[in-house]
This record gives sequence, structure tokens and C-alpha cells, in this order.
Amino acid sequence: MKKSILLSLVLVLSMAAQAVCTGTSTKKDQYYSSANAAASDFVKGYSWQVGMAGADKVSISVTFFEEWVGMAAPQLFVFDDNGVLIGNPIPMNWEEQTKTATYEIAHGKKTDDLFVFLVQLAYAEHVAFTERIAYTIGDDCSGSSEQGEVPTCKGFSTANDAFYTQHDAAATAFDKGYNWQVSTTDKGVVIEVEFLESWEGMAAPYIFFLDSEGKLQGNDIAMQWIGTTARYVLKDKQNGDIVRFLVKIAYSGHVAFTERIEYEVGHNCEETPDAVDNLRQTTIDFTAPLEVFDLTGARVNQALDNLPQGVYIIRQGDNTKKIVRQ
Repeated sequence: MKKSILLSLVLVLSMAAQAVCTGTSTKKDQYYSSANAAASDFVKGYSWQVGMAGADKVSISVTFFEEWVGMAAPQLFVFDDNGVLIGNPIPMNWEEQTKTATYEIAHGKKTDDLFVFLVQLAYAEHVAFTERIAYTIGDDCSGSSEQGEVPTCKGFSTANDAFYTQHDAAATAFDKGYNWQVSTTDKGVVIEVEFLESWEGMAAPYIFFLDSEGKLQGNDIAMQWIGTTARYVLKDKQNGDIVRFLVKIAYSGHVAFTERIEYEVGHNCEETPDAVDNLRQTTIDFTAPLEVFDLTGARVNQALDNLPQGVYIIRQGDNTKKIVRQ
């Protein structure tokens, strides 16, 4: 036990000497959880931190908040850019007293490359899989660029691109939709699209860059796949340039195309969702049936009555609206 505690302490001290990225979550990896009958959900969740351990190693630490009996045997799953498992799961060090899994792994990547992983935890004939965590090699996780705060625009949609959907027999519509975010950083324009669907076999996202007339520029480009999120970093753009794109996602013999998204490089968008008490100019008819979703894409109600304060997505037919419940 003393040796295990000492190991955890050494890891924490070595990571503290360098920049680390941290976070907390209750999310699970959808692919492995749906494929394993013994998999369970998180209730209290877990915290994680990841950072560099020397020039060529990544240090990982995940602490679980659950009170499950028999928690042990954590394993590290590492993925390539296509979301495919690299090799076999790796047994991690386990500190029973703190419920913390730790490991140092040689990454073999360059600065600014993504390192993607999840942790599987076993307990009492069950297992639980964390969400996939993406760490940029060498990142200090400051949330800012060389110029200051990172200019970012983001949104939610259930819309499809009409042209590509019409011309692809395998194309389908979105149900829960997707979140998108575009940021201008010192490493480039970072584009991320998180798909909220539960389609089997979701993978192989491609990005289509478009000119001002809506025509495809060059070929579609493979994106990095992080569980349910497609990611791409666009280089060599200047502030004021306009980036137009859409993303194609494949699943089980089908594809789906997001709507076309336009972003001005270096621009910061202020989200101003409508207040539910002042929606007279919206296209939503609040006297007719509608669906209410939270920001994860989960349907929470079919009316606004009895909803707690917060931000929600309303969908009615082809119309969607982000609102604040006051």
C-alpha cells in the first residue's frame, strides 16, 4: 500500500511541475458501453488530468467518485486518428485508497498532435468506460492563444445540407442533431463537430470546404474521430478570412451531412439565446406540440412547463430554437 501511495504521489508531483490539462465528467464511451452487456453508467463520475512526462511520455491520472464495491483493474485504451484502438488495452496502476488509476505512456507523436484515450474500470462483475479524452501533445491548456482569448463561435443544429443529402442515396436526416464549434488559435482554426445521435458504427467523418459560391474546394478531407466528435485543424488562415464547411458522418451503411457553417477567422461570437418570456418574434408556436432537449441532445420534455432554469433547445417540425428558461 505504501509503495502504491508513493507511486501516485510521484506521478502527481511530476505532472505538477509541468502544464497539465484537467477535467471532470459523468459521460461514458458510447461504443464500448453499448457493445458490453456488463457496462454501466456513471452517477458521480470522475476527474482526470493529463500532461507531459518528459519529452516523449504522457502522464495520465483518472480518479473515480463512485462508491461501487470491488473497484479495481483499470485499463488504458489508446486510439488512432480514426478512433480505432491501438494494440491491446494496457493495465494501469491502481490506488485503492484514492480510487485513482495512473499510467505513463510513450506517445510517439509530434507537438500539437492529438493523443486520445479512455479508461475502463472493473467492479463487481461490471465495467464502466470513461468518455474518450483528447489531449494535444505539449498543450498548456491555458484556453488562450498568443493573441489572448481564443475567438470562438459555436452552435447547435439538426439541419442537413440539402445538395449533398439529395445527391447521395445513403444520406439520412438528423434526429438529435449536433453541436459545432470553431476557434481561432495560435495552432490554426480548430473545427469540432459533436454528433448527438446514437447511430451504430458512427465513424469516418470528412470535412468539405466550400468557396463563396458553395462549390467544393479540392477534395473532402478525413477528420480526427474522438468517440462522438469530429475534429480538424485548418492551417494558414488569417484574421478576417471566411471559412465555409460542412461535415459528413458515416454509420452502418449510411451517411449524414451537416448544414453549411460559415466562420470568420479571428471572430468571437456572442451567444444570445432567446428568453422564453420574450419569444414573440420566433417561428415556434408554443400552443402546438414541440420537443425540448438539453444541451447534450437528450429530450427532456414535450412542453416548457415545469422545466428548471437553464438553456434548452426547442424543436418543432423543421424549426429549432435555443432558449433560456428564466
